[in-house]
Amino acid sequence: MSAMVGSVTRERYDELVKLGRDWVATMSSAQWRLGDAAVEIEPMRPYGGANPSGKDDLFTVSEAIRMFAEDVGLAYTTVRSYRWVSSSLAEGAPAGGRLAHHPQGPGQHSR
Repeated sequence: MSAMVGSVTRERYDELVKLGRDWVATMSSAQWRLGDAAVEIEPMRPYGGANPSGKDDLFTVSEAIRMFAEDVGLAYTTVRSYRWVSSSLAEGAPAGGRLAHHPQGPGQHSR
């Protein structure tokens, strides 16, 4: 009789772990890409930076990030977080370069 982990055999559990690791890597890559896109849309700047009030038909940072988040189907706070992490870990480096150094993904770095 095979050992069970929850309701599955140990063999099936090991298969699910392997799949899960692949899914986490895919998710991490997507988080970096979304964060980089958000930084491209609205680069980081000091608090109250250029056009903080949204005058002259320009979006505020929050409005632009909220619009991007809604258009890709994510919560504003999620995209805001990805943007912050993306900008703070390796400014100017493309996502692929960061993934090699931070494979855990946004919010899970070991700094």
